[in-house]
Amino acid sequence: MPSRSKIYMGLDLGSVSLNIAIVDEERRLLESVYERTRGQPIPVLIDIFEALKKDFPGLDGVVGTGSGRNLLAEILGIDKENEIITQAKAAAYFHPEVRTVIEIGGQVR
Repeated sequence: MPSRSKIYMGLDLGSVSLNIAIVDEERRLLESVYERTRGQPIPVLIDIFEALKKDFPGLDGVVGTGSGRNLLAEILGIDKENEIITQAKAAAYFHPEVRTVIEIGGQVR
């Protein structure tokens, strides 16, 4: 039986939206989701998970970022990391010549 590629999910829960990226072990993007949370992040998260579970029934790792990373870690039991650090790591990996990363959040007034 051939082994399957490992699959990883990143969840970014901010003040305005929930963003998801699913990649394989070679860092190829398999799926991405952007959904505005409209102040209701948990129902939005549940709806997205329901839609994704048929295509991605098992994950080998999940990490949460964003201002809602603590909430994601608490309710899902996943790892969490500061989104600035993850953006810097990604920039260094994909574009090692980059020296500055500017992050602008989506805070609502």
